[in-house]
Amino acid sequence: MWASRAGLALLALSMATSALAQQQRSDASSPAAVAVFDDTATRGHWQGAYGSYVHALGAMKGYSPLFGGPGWPCHFHITTGNPKDRVRVWPSPFDYALDDRALFNPVKGVHTGGAFDDHGEAYPLGQGPDLFVQVALPQGRYLLSLYFFEIDWIQYRAYDLRLYDDKDKLLAQTDVSDFFEGKYKRFLVDLPSPRGLKLHIARKGGPNAILCGLFLDKLSPIRPFPLALGQSRDARRRWSPALDKPRGRLMSLVKPQNEKGARFWPDHRKDLQDIRAGLERFLKDDPGPMEAVCAHWVLSECCEELLDLAASREQFQRFLAAFAAQDGNAHSRAELLRELAEGLRLDAETWRVAAADVAYVEELAKSDNKQLTATEARRLARQHFSDRDHSGAVRLYGMMLDAMTDTTELDDALSLAKALEEIGDYRVAAQRYEWICQAYPDSDRMAEAWHGLYWTWFVLADYAKSRAALEKLIAEGPIERVNEYKVLLAKNRLLAGERDQAKQMLEALLRSDAFAKDAKNRAFAQAWLRNVQEDMARNAIRAGSRTQAGGK
Repeated sequence: MWASRAGLALLALSMATSALAQQQRSDASSPAAVAVFDDTATRGHWQGAYGSYVHALGAMKGYSPLFGGPGWPCHFHITTGNPKDRVRVWPSPFDYALDDRALFNPVKGVHTGGAFDDHGEAYPLGQGPDLFVQVALPQGRYLLSLYFFEIDWIQYRAYDLRLYDDKDKLLAQTDVSDFFEGKYKRFLVDLPSPRGLKLHIARKGGPNAILCGLFLDKLSPIRPFPLALGQSRDARRRWSPALDKPRGRLMSLVKPQNEKGARFWPDHRKDLQDIRAGLERFLKDDPGPMEAVCAHWVLSECCEELLDLAASREQFQRFLAAFAAQDGNAHSRAELLRELAEGLRLDAETWRVAAADVAYVEELAKSDNKQLTATEARRLARQHFSDRDHSGAVRLYGMMLDAMTDTTELDDALSLAKALEEIGDYRVAAQRYEWICQAYPDSDRMAEAWHGLYWTWFVLADYAKSRAALEKLIAEGPIERVNEYKVLLAKNRLLAGERDQAKQMLEALLRSDAFAKDAKNRAFAQAWLRNVQEDMARNAIRAGSRTQAGGK
């Protein structure tokens, strides 16, 4: 049934050839971008649809934004047009937990109203200060998506959106308004080399310029179905024309995709829609097992070119599931999936590689070789963790733990906890850190676990548990960080509402000899002392206002 595995190398060769053709075109061209159609259906459910490379979400952690993705950290800078007026990060006072117009918050596990804000309410309309976002990216094709919704209440906001390259050349322009229900504005961007982009969000209506979230997804060239996963050539000749026709049409678009860059999408959108419709009809007609495998692959590629990334992911998962359901030896399927993942690593999105790696380990698990399954799951988990694909790392570490019968090594336990932390599963991460602290109390790496425990409980706003971890670090952690931990302890007290205690702690620290010689942490303490004083002043004003209102 299975074709020669050497054929799987054709996938890598085809992808490399496509990448080379793209490189040759790009070397002679400039950055390009085109505004594409809006998305009003996804709303706050961005995970699995946007941000597979980078995400930047406003006010997911109180007054702090949340950044992440395999492409993070990258150069990302958001400012206003007034150098003297910083960008605000605004957490809405309203409860959006069950309102899916607000972006889903992976830290809290609910929807959260938050945004980057230009403080425009302090300026007359037409005088800014507006929002400016700068981001630097490697060479490639990207989908840049910006999410807007009318946070707090309807304020009839409206903006011009202008995208420039790093030489201030205008690449694309559009506008946005009427986003009470939530709206993604999207740009298809083609970068011939590592370049910077600048986005200008110019207010033309409403009190201020806001941006709820910015998302980047890296797009790949069209990939052919890897024939080595399928049947023999004779068997493929008997495949239905209803599959071969759309498959051939999609592959005929490889050349124009390489030549046209960002202009490919508007020029060939109708072709792609026709190909998608044909494949969807074919899959409804109960095709043969391997025909279904091929159809899901081709449909995944087509949906990506149509910029329907959620559908592309879904079809790729269906491709893997259909392949795993084939008759034959699980170990043979595992080997083919391993080679597929290696081929995809050339230029595929990280999530697609992770999905193939997970499918490979799942096939290994069917062979009942627990030692090999655990070894491969650990190897791949570490690779994804180092690539900052924390979601893939967590899945693979979990599969490793399922296959292991002995105690987890400390390195793997810490890596799993950190990966859980990075994908925003803070509660489970905290539980893992607690387990590490109990299982390895004498390890020289305990400071890492206690620091992780402090941070995860702090993000979850459990200030008592966070404080206990900080006190442990002050008592037993690295001496060179004790001053930092003491300031963090004062910060903890402030956020727990203990303003007087926080003020007294910071004043005492600043009077101490240890801080007189530590410029970095002295500045850190001074900044937080100002925050305490400002917070106490605001509370005094509020208290006075309530007293006056009561007197009236």
